[in-house]
Amino acid sequence: MKNYEMAPKRINIVHKGSDRGNIDYFRSLSKLERLVHLEQLRTKYMKWSHDTEQGFQRVYRVVRKA
Repeated sequence: MKNYEMAPKRINIVHKGSDRGNIDYFRSLSKLERLVHLEQLRTKYMKWSHDTEQGFQRVYRVVRKA
């Protein structure tokens, strides 16, 4: 698996739904890349909020949608 790095810090305040660039960017990523970004955000949040490492609290079953 590739080692992805987060982009440099940059803060923009926008109204919800008004920034189509982010939506288009994340839709262009593969499922694996989306999961990698999600895990990085989750890890950063856990370090910030709890100062400990924690796993997922629930296990979900993924089913194929017909």
